[in-house]
Amino acid sequence: MARAHSISKLFSASALVFTACSSLITASIVIVTQYIEFRHNTELYEQEYVQRQQDMLKSELDQVSDIIQFERSTIMSTLKSDLKERIDEASSIATSIYENNKNTLGDEQIKKIILQALGPLSFYDGRGYYWIHDTDHNLVMNRFRPDMIGKSDYDLTDLSGKKIIRSFVRIAGSNGEGYDSYYWNKPGQPIPLTKISYLKLFAPYHWIIGTGEYLEDIETSVQAGIKKRLELFTSSMSSLRIIDFGGTVLFDPSGVYAVGENIVNEKDPTGRYIVLDFLSQGLTPQGGFGSVGLPRERNGPYGNNLFYAKPVPGWGWILVASVPLEHMDEVVFQHRDSLRSSMLKQILMILGALAAVTAVVFVLSTLLSRRVRNEFTVFSSFFRNVSQRGSPIDAGGLTISELRSLAGSANDMNRELHASRFEILRKTRLLEEEVAVRAGAEAELLKARNAFQAILDSMPSVVVAVDDRADVTHWNRTAAQATGLEGPDVAGRPVGKVLPGMEERMDAVRESLEKGVPVLRGKQNFVFRGEPRKIDMLVYPLKDGRVHGAVIRLDDVTEKTSMEEMLIQTEKVMSLGGLAAGMAHEINNPLGGILQSAQVVSRRLDMDNPASAEAARKAGCGVETLRSFLEARTIRELLDGIRQSAKRAATIVSNMLEFSRKSDSGMIPANLNDIVDKSLELCGKDYNLEKRYDFRKIGIERDFDASLPLVLCSPTQIEQVLVNLIRNAAHALSSLGPDASPRIAVRTRREPHFARIDIQDNGPGMDEALRRRIFEPFYSTKQPGEGTGLGLSVSFFIITKNHGGTIHVESEPGKGALFVIRLPIGRE
Repeated sequence: MARAHSISKLFSASALVFTACSSLITASIVIVTQYIEFRHNTELYEQEYVQRQQDMLKSELDQVSDIIQFERSTIMSTLKSDLKERIDEASSIATSIYENNKNTLGDEQIKKIILQALGPLSFYDGRGYYWIHDTDHNLVMNRFRPDMIGKSDYDLTDLSGKKIIRSFVRIAGSNGEGYDSYYWNKPGQPIPLTKISYLKLFAPYHWIIGTGEYLEDIETSVQAGIKKRLELFTSSMSSLRIIDFGGTVLFDPSGVYAVGENIVNEKDPTGRYIVLDFLSQGLTPQGGFGSVGLPRERNGPYGNNLFYAKPVPGWGWILVASVPLEHMDEVVFQHRDSLRSSMLKQILMILGALAAVTAVVFVLSTLLSRRVRNEFTVFSSFFRNVSQRGSPIDAGGLTISELRSLAGSANDMNRELHASRFEILRKTRLLEEEVAVRAGAEAELLKARNAFQAILDSMPSVVVAVDDRADVTHWNRTAAQATGLEGPDVAGRPVGKVLPGMEERMDAVRESLEKGVPVLRGKQNFVFRGEPRKIDMLVYPLKDGRVHGAVIRLDDVTEKTSMEEMLIQTEKVMSLGGLAAGMAHEINNPLGGILQSAQVVSRRLDMDNPASAEAARKAGCGVETLRSFLEARTIRELLDGIRQSAKRAATIVSNMLEFSRKSDSGMIPANLNDIVDKSLELCGKDYNLEKRYDFRKIGIERDFDASLPLVLCSPTQIEQVLVNLIRNAAHALSSLGPDASPRIAVRTRREPHFARIDIQDNGPGMDEALRRRIFEPFYSTKQPGEGTGLGLSVSFFIITKNHGGTIHVESEPGKGALFVIRLPIGRE
């Protein structure tokens, strides 16, 4: 049993704990708040200090960048102005010579004087010179290309593909003078550089006088001037350096790094590459800030520095301004100590105030708990009286209004408790009776449901019940075995999604649900677990005043359908027997006459026969003349053809007579493997030009069971069936394209009570309608004149009637055909 506690003490302790916790939480919040504010102010001061240093560095570096940009902006204008002055000077010299000598000297002499005057001239420290082309693109003067004087520069091209001299002629022809830029090899250097030229037309001789300067030479001189100018500013600036993209120091007035020194492998104490830090910030168009360790003096100790790096586009320069961060740390530490002292003072003041509040609360809670304890003592004595005598509580002695109200409620509860006790007992008995009845009903319902499911599961048909939305509600065991899905897995799912083959037959389900009538679909093609089956499908509605569902029953009639097809084929073949007998007798008589007449004609045309020779002489024909005529017209070969054809017809008649009656005559134990080999040998020489197939081009696969016993059969008839099937396969393979690989596989196997022969090809196959009619008499898929339609029906009769076996075909369009023959073993 748990220990009892005084409510007054609990109240006093709760008030004290609440106050202490509130004070502790308040103090914690204040301390955390002060600490957060301290951290925030410290970080803010650090950020402001760093920002001031960054602004200073950026301002200083922007001034240097402005100086460089200003100097660079004057390069092109200064260069163009100077080039124009040079060409104007050369043009003036040429014009003066021409004007002074045009009336006294010839043109060739004047040209020579002008060339002698301009050719030796040089400027730009020996880099500048004059060259002359005429408007026909021929080189007139160039001190660096003497071997090309007088030759055409029409196709002279720079590195970018620009036709240089054509451009000169176009500018001179349009404006008389002008500027042009192109890539040209500096004398002594293999790499083309940008060259700016100015050219002017000298009209008297259609000359184009020009000169130029390499932009790199001008920029080099300008860069040297900029460095000298920057030395005047470094005394008032932070540490300024200039490096190129390769890490070579170009400018460092501090002396930490020597000009020309490569510091690409220089690392600070943390192992970071200094140049990589400069490049990572300085290669952005606007520049960027960073921090890195730099020496305080050459070969001196390193210190952490804040730097700002910025590129000089086009020159490959990186401008770097830096300032040490040691002073910043000292200033920040001082500010942090000041903030820490202020924070501690505020925390101590707040803790004192919270301690005073806690003491006041403790005194007040002690006084209040005593009064509450007295009131509860009176209330507990009243409850003891009620438990002993059952009398109501006297609320008049209570001073606390809440306890007085509680006493009145307790009295009311006591009266209602006695009144309701009997009602509770009565309803409890009624509820127990109702529970017993419901439990019995549920047991009966469960029993009926199990019996219903057992009935469904015992049915050999697939039985599926669906609701009015065609969702599965019942699923018997046969359905589970056919699909591999159990009832709980398919409950509530659309039947078309879980029952294979129903998706395309949902119209029957919808028809039954909408019209309320049974719908029968016979001999439907279904595939269960990869095996095609013939199914009779019946859908009948479930009615209870209205249609609220349907039952789908699927009956497997595959074997029944196969038996019906076999009976139909048997009846057709039996009817063919009578027809074959009559035809054989009618054909046999004239066929005998044809054979006899052919033999008589052949003997009478034999000139070795004395009677024939005598008759020829009497008729006025020489024996040798007649013999030559017979040989020239191939009369004997034609007669042999008649006899062979008649013999073949006689064989057909004999087969038809055998077809018309079943007989066991000629039945002997035979080796089926030998019969198959002989049939393949007979077909191996089969070639028919009109039918466009050559059996010798077909791949034959033999797979014989050596353990196959002797089978009682007619070898001639079995050979006839095999030859017919193999030739039909060859004919089907002739429809394949030239790139196909025709193949016929022949297999023998032993099965219980049967010997099996398989003939399979990889031809075009056949659809279901053709497969069902393939053994019908006179039914043929060949072109008119290529077949009679009797071959397979005769084969069917030979196997089923004469030998008591079975023959059937398995095929799908595009997947070839498989003919299966089964002959009984040990038949008497």
